[in-house]
Amino acid sequence: MQNQTITTHTLHDSNNEISIVIAICGDAFPSSMGGCRVLPLECSMPKMQEAAIKLAQAMFDKNSLYDLPLNGGKTVISFAPNMREEAFKTLGLFIDSLNGKYVTGLDLGTTQSDMQIVGSCTEYVAEDCVDATAQGIVDSIKVIGKNKYQTNTLKNLNVAVQGLGKVGLKVALQLFKAGANITACDVNIKNINSFIAEANGTIVEPEQIYDIPTDIFCPCAIGNVLNTNTVPRIQASTILGAANNQLESPDIAKLLTQRGIQYIPAELVNSGGVLFAGYRYLGLSISETQVKLKSIPELLERYLKLAKSSGYSNPLECLAKLRVGFAKKHAYESA
Repeated sequence: MQNQTITTHTLHDSNNEISIVIAICGDAFPSSMGGCRVLPLECSMPKMQEAAIKLAQAMFDKNSLYDLPLNGGKTVISFAPNMREEAFKTLGLFIDSLNGKYVTGLDLGTTQSDMQIVGSCTEYVAEDCVDATAQGIVDSIKVIGKNKYQTNTLKNLNVAVQGLGKVGLKVALQLFKAGANITACDVNIKNINSFIAEANGTIVEPEQIYDIPTDIFCPCAIGNVLNTNTVPRIQASTILGAANNQLESPDIAKLLTQRGIQYIPAELVNSGGVLFAGYRYLGLSISETQVKLKSIPELLERYLKLAKSSGYSNPLECLAKLRVGFAKKHAYESA
């Protein structure tokens, strides 16, 4: 990512134990967009700022890759267990005070009920976009099936899904219904029960998911799950998932390449949510927005061709080349 302007807006209410950080990456457009993530109450303000900035940068990368005219944004929030409703009312008022500079939505730890509370205090709340995020991941896995496994069907494809939250559950269920063999994990028993109520699959302990022999490892929970401890254990030939900031550091991409594991950068495939919510916020109809979502598998196809022509070199370098090529193409088409 090129150097971009980072702006943070912080609020700390010590009396009610509510802390909020909103980070905005980029200043080319009037508004930014990104979800609201709940962090533990014990998380310090510096740590919250660090997390918000990193997540906002990831949103900027997604938006710029797909030419979505919104800056990157993200909220992280922490609160005492008995202050949830008050926390999201406070967040709504805080967002409203920014006068449209930031639009929020769902992320880890937040629910539609939370967003309804936020929406009672501000208009700057995105539509539910979980289905679109999941659609982008499933469509991308279909592309990998066609290109790597020479199959137009997901039947008997083995996928290990890490995290059965809002997006991970929908991904796992769609893959299962399409005939894939699913191994999954989650730290929340309710999420696991939601999966096994609708699908047959193998449930493992969260720490075991890295050791499962599988075709595709699909991280759909927290970030930094690909690191020097987990990468040597991974038994997948491809990594493709919805989680943001999957790599602990850029060097991990090189380590995956050395192991012969195909890594698909997250921002290439997990942008369905922000594309849907972003274009809806900008005034497109649902049908027009669905057309925009088709750009995810299309851009992945272009990435795979570029990676093949460069000998499957460092995936982050390949993504950078794709980003430059897309920018040149867009500049030519806009001239």
